[in-house]
Amino acid sequence: MSGEHVRFQFFGVCTHIKPAAIAPRFADWDHRVVLVNASDPARFEHHPKLKGIAPHHATLQILKRDMRDEKPPDRPWFRLSPDPVRSDTHEWMLDGVFLKVANGRPSDNDDEEENCMPRVQNFVDTDFKLTTTSPRGYLADPELTSCFVDLPRQSLRGRTFGEASVGVFDVFTGEEEPEIRVIGFGGELLCFRLNRGAQVSVCNLPEDSEKDDDRDFYLHLLLVPGMVTPRGAPSKTCSVPLTTDNAPVRITQITTAACSNSNYP
Repeated sequence: MSGEHVRFQFFGVCTHIKPAAIAPRFADWDHRVVLVNASDPARFEHHPKLKGIAPHHATLQILKRDMRDEKPPDRPWFRLSPDPVRSDTHEWMLDGVFLKVANGRPSDNDDEEENCMPRVQNFVDTDFKLTTTSPRGYLADPELTSCFVDLPRQSLRGRTFGEASVGVFDVFTGEEEPEIRVIGFGGELLCFRLNRGAQVSVCNLPEDSEKDDDRDFYLHLLLVPGMVTPRGAPSKTCSVPLTTDNAPVRITQITTAACSNSNYP
């Protein structure tokens, strides 16, 4: 597909889902990425397999040069980081929002030949089915979910960043400059424009590389009602390194494959 595009790249505990995987099969999105709220260990440390895992924080970061609007948005429900790490990058805290490309266009080609990311279903003892009425990841509750990223149909590509698998999407916008729409779980709305070819990084990561843990992958299972029992953890699954100008600002490298994106099922 020709025209302008914006690149989304996902780092850490980000779960990729298609509507066909949900029961009942109803959705107003073609591809959803869920960032569970794993910022408070009190939510999960009661589970023996998760005790001691460091908090993970959901953030959005965009290079200042990729912003079309000179002044970045800053709202109580979509906050700029109070302690930015890099002077060339805007970073927002994701505390209960939907992210969309307002003028994104679906692609005719949504094959996943390069989708090498681990599948959630391969790391649990029992079969389960997520539902649109789930009391956990599918409720727009900031205590449970930090962010939903809803994208049009596109090819999902898997890349490596350190030892982890990351998902990459190019969302096309025709001849228009990309426009990002942010909707708070309370209904608040804002939009901002990006320059052509912008790179948008969505992260759900620990604060630094030393807190990376071989059990981080289990945090994906916070999506599942009742927190099913995990088994095993993924090894490095993607082979093509990620090339980017917008790597995570708070963690220089991901040292374990457990802090990978996942696919459901």
